[in-house]
Amino acid sequence: MVPSCLCPTGLAVPILSSPLKSQHGVSGESFHNGAKSPVFSPVYRVLPSALRSPHLPHSESIHGVSASVVEKCDYWSSTSTRYNLTSPVQVFRASDDLGSPTSTKRSKGRELLLCSAARLANSDVSSPVNVAGKFNKDMAWADDSLSRPKDPIQYDGCEPPTSIYAPGRRIVAIGDVHGDLERTEAALRLAGVLSSDGQGRWVGGSSVLVQVGDILDRGEDELAILSLLHNLGQQALLKGGAVFQVNGNHETMNVGGDYRFVEAGGYEECSNFSSYCEEEHSGDWEAAFEGWYRTSKERKANRARPKFVSWLLNPLLLQKGAASRALLLNPGGPIAMQLARHGVVLKVNDWLFAHGGILPHHVNYGLERINKEVTQWMRGKPEKQGQLPFIATRGFDSIVWSRLYSRDQYDRPEDKVKAGAVLEAALDAANAKGLIVGHTPQPFGANCEFKGRVWRIDVGMSSGVLHAEPEVLEIVGDKVQVLSASPYGEKAGSLGVADVL
Repeated sequence: MVPSCLCPTGLAVPILSSPLKSQHGVSGESFHNGAKSPVFSPVYRVLPSALRSPHLPHSESIHGVSASVVEKCDYWSSTSTRYNLTSPVQVFRASDDLGSPTSTKRSKGRELLLCSAARLANSDVSSPVNVAGKFNKDMAWADDSLSRPKDPIQYDGCEPPTSIYAPGRRIVAIGDVHGDLERTEAALRLAGVLSSDGQGRWVGGSSVLVQVGDILDRGEDELAILSLLHNLGQQALLKGGAVFQVNGNHETMNVGGDYRFVEAGGYEECSNFSSYCEEEHSGDWEAAFEGWYRTSKERKANRARPKFVSWLLNPLLLQKGAASRALLLNPGGPIAMQLARHGVVLKVNDWLFAHGGILPHHVNYGLERINKEVTQWMRGKPEKQGQLPFIATRGFDSIVWSRLYSRDQYDRPEDKVKAGAVLEAALDAANAKGLIVGHTPQPFGANCEFKGRVWRIDVGMSSGVLHAEPEVLEIVGDKVQVLSASPYGEKAGSLGVADVL
């Protein structure tokens, strides 16, 4: 059961959890009229890039709670509760005693301001902050309008999250992108979540985006894609939406040191990112990672890049790139730690998302347990040193490698019947309606099998695979359909709940 507490509106609000332990507490001290105030239960999650990201506007709204990134000021009176927070990611709740704003002090002269919109709207207590809008010349909020977004997304409290309840959300899923930033951006625009101005802005509102793995290998912009999805995720939180990733076999291969499918451009990007991190951010890889999407595009546009042939024939360049990649992606490395925030399986409402497939013995073993083991391994802290999460990452029937539900043809008719029976058993055990997978390119576009219980969405869009036109799966209520960029139509392959069941 998802834990919850009462917000100032009087409604029960779920406590949102996070894959980072540092998100579960508030550091520093809080004072109210000079006395130490209690720290309230966490409700809303705000990540650090929300304060630093160049993609965000100055004012947003989080489920009826106003949030704005503003220049630091000393306007607040002593009656305001102030939290001095130092941990990299914070979870906190607005004060419930006077309706005064909670001011979260941040570095670089910026701070995030939260207040209870409903409480201020119904309270006689005067405050320099109102429900939404921007500061006016008197340092008060100019807009009194109150938006009412959808109910909050609820997390299961696992690290990383395994089960998500996203009431009333539109869900969009994107398959394997393999280092092709151009195709990734096209797919995100097709999904209606990425702005078309090239600024990397989230325009999906409260939509939930799921990418089903294989961002790495076969392309030259792997880290830029990871950075883009990370930035979109921070922006989506402020709109009541979310961005999730599911690690695929190429993510687990790279963390395990298997670079068989790395392109020369992939090594080059790792080398450039490492240099950028040291030169521009003094080794602060999180800040470098957040800005890499834009920086990478600017660098590629403004300078002549070395030819890949030169990279392959120059042992020093190749060695530097391989060393940078190992530093970033080995267990415990910065990018491996970023990948560790995501599992290999995710359930959103009634739908399971996995790169290869889910089998009954995976569910029996425990999907939460599998995600936890993969995360610990990627962080370099397995329960037993050197332990590898075999059930998730190795073998033809592991979660990231299975192709049981993605075959074009089966050797015998009874083999397909058996596969269908295995699927039914897995879905019943997981209490799921259907499964969305990538991993196996579909040369004729995204499609469904087993009466709509499995959707196969890897269309080989990367230039390193089939260079196909992007396609996106959209789930709205009981309606499932494929959004296609092909010239044959904008939407295709639609199924309703009656067809699925």
